[in-house]
Amino acid sequence: MTDDVSDLPPLDTGAEPEKFPLPPADVVDEMLKQDAASTPARPVAEPAKLNFVSGKVWAKTVPLDFEFELEGRVVSEITVHRLTTAEMGDVVDRLGTSFTRWDLVAAMVGLPVEVLRGLEAGDGDAVMEVAIDFLPKGLKG
Repeated sequence: MTDDVSDLPPLDTGAEPEKFPLPPADVVDEMLKQDAASTPARPVAEPAKLNFVSGKVWAKTVPLDFEFELEGRVVSEITVHRLTTAEMGDVVDRLGTSFTRWDLVAAMVGLPVEVLRGLEAGDGDAVMEVAIDFLPKGLKG
């Protein structure tokens, strides 16, 4: 008896080679939902409130040449602060990789992007200049 099977005809099982029938789409969707529901979400650790002692500036206030009114109060200055890792993560979680520098500045000052983009150009430049100094090295380019 020989072990060479190259001369044997293919086994006819009725199924096409390399093709396996999948369950209907609604069954697959239900299976995926059940799997997602059965996997507990890992709780996100709250960031610690750190007292930074390096002496580096954490926040800087930018006086505005063109004050404006927002929600019934006059805004005459904008304070820009450095982002924590958690704040940076929040921006990325919310916007993915499509965030802009203005999205980061909004997180740094606590104002919506729309308000920042509405600033007088010189005031906007002054706020952006401080913010860029506070960005992580990889985002300054």
